[in-house]
Amino acid sequence: MRICHMTSAHPVKDVRIFYKECQTLKEMGLEVFLLAKSKQSDSFGGIHIVGLHPFKNRLIRMVLYPWIILLKAFQVNATIYHFHDPELLFIGLLLKLAGKKVVYDAHENVPLQVASKFYMIRPLRWFIAQVVKVFEEMGVLVFDGTIVATESIKKRFSPGYFHKIAVIRNFVDPGEIQPSSFQKKFKSLCYVGGISHNRGVDLLVKSIEGTDVTLKLAGKFHNERYLKKIKRMKGWKNVNYLGVVNREEIKNLYEHSYMGLLLLRPRENFKDSLPIKMFEYMAAGIPVLASNFPLWIEMIEDNHCGICVDPLDVVELRKQIEWLLANKALAEEMGRNGRALVVNKYNWNREKEKLKDFYTQILNGFNN
Repeated sequence: MRICHMTSAHPVKDVRIFYKECQTLKEMGLEVFLLAKSKQSDSFGGIHIVGLHPFKNRLIRMVLYPWIILLKAFQVNATIYHFHDPELLFIGLLLKLAGKKVVYDAHENVPLQVASKFYMIRPLRWFIAQVVKVFEEMGVLVFDGTIVATESIKKRFSPGYFHKIAVIRNFVDPGEIQPSSFQKKFKSLCYVGGISHNRGVDLLVKSIEGTDVTLKLAGKFHNERYLKKIKRMKGWKNVNYLGVVNREEIKNLYEHSYMGLLLLRPRENFKDSLPIKMFEYMAAGIPVLASNFPLWIEMIEDNHCGICVDPLDVVELRKQIEWLLANKALAEEMGRNGRALVVNKYNWNREKEKLKDFYTQILNGFNN
């Protein structure tokens, strides 16, 4: 059977979409297509990539991509259409009206995410958040299945539809990322992921001003304005900006990093999130320095695999960085504890079995 994943916002090699979900469905013997931003169509790792012409302008992307995706989706002629962006909710409804099986994958609490978009005026944010909320609730009602990344996202919906919702968390495959000896690690910190104001990267740069600590940044800046702001900071001379890196480069980065940073600003949509980078840091056997959200304190500090601090308190942040750097034996112990958590609990191998079971139920028509 043919499965078609669709995304207008995520890159082709998105970890959750490509490396986890698409590869898992391929393991089931399904033929998998992925519609995503790419200059050309190709095949990689047994996944058929259907390229969407990249648009730099966000508004043009949001207006044009859904209709381009709808056209290409019909050309693929799949058994199940699995989409990953709220701007495709209407397209998902159209595919369902056309008699197709449809799965919606909610990576985040989208209404809260929209509410945190400070580049929009407040009334517009509120209006769009309400529209998305209505379309999501309609989707859960009519789609063949909905996948969410956390339990808190699932609880947004009516319990009457819980049988149609699968919680597939962003855990990691402990076999992909291996820990390395702390003898290889110097005063090098790392951050992997989207680089923006909300993700607190300016706070990280400020915390290492005037030190001999190196901060390695891997990911894409949200916009040029934020990049220019960060480059003007005194701490920029301590930054090694790697840009967007592939999986092998990320593993090499973790191998030589002393700790992983995750200092997101306290936004409502972040507080119950489970960022994949948190679990990748753990898998790599390095301590995690993260925001002091209650859920993260429970996962990180209660399991003694890192430290949680107020991300807005740069003085405290610097103090904790220096303290961990000065206590290598403790940092190594935290790294071992994090690695054990990934191997025994926060493990993608368990999540992918849930994904397989969910797809089997949909293919067998449990919602018909």
